[in-house]
Amino acid sequence: MLVFQHGDINTKVFSSVTTTFIRSFIFTIRSFFKNIGIFPDTSTSPELRAYHGSDLTLVFGAFSYNLNQSTIPPTDTEVTLSKYMQGALVAFARNPTRGLVDYGWPLYDSDPNSNATTLVQLGGFYNRTGASLAEGRLLDFPCSAQDTLQEVQKQLAGLLDAVSSSGS
Repeated sequence: MLVFQHGDINTKVFSSVTTTFIRSFIFTIRSFFKNIGIFPDTSTSPELRAYHGSDLTLVFGAFSYNLNQSTIPPTDTEVTLSKYMQGALVAFARNPTRGLVDYGWPLYDSDPNSNATTLVQLGGFYNRTGASLAEGRLLDFPCSAQDTLQEVQKQLAGLLDAVSSSGS
């Protein structure tokens, strides 16, 4: 688990390994996906990348353009990826135990030392309209480098404090 602290606020982030391990006791499936698709109607700038919740329009096909909330229509690639993601959701809903495996997704390998490519990436460079596979441990890198990241956070906080106090 990674803990970020700023003032009195602590944010706990569980690694995909921990999350998958916990879920394996509750559910029989353990597929894991990450949306990495970037589209002009969901991202205000290319630097923003995919963000928390940006996959919802794809999963449900509720594009902002169709809801009169955006002047930018979805791209053909985005619509195709949306249909693929909806197919995955339907496969899971029809068969929560094997639906995603039958759809072509592997079971997620939660071993932090594994090089297995079981993390499903959607909309990425290698497959813009479907899934590509990556090593799940790469997603968890921040959790394995917790001490280093917390030291960097302390240094950045010190720099920000110094800059803000010198400007007043």
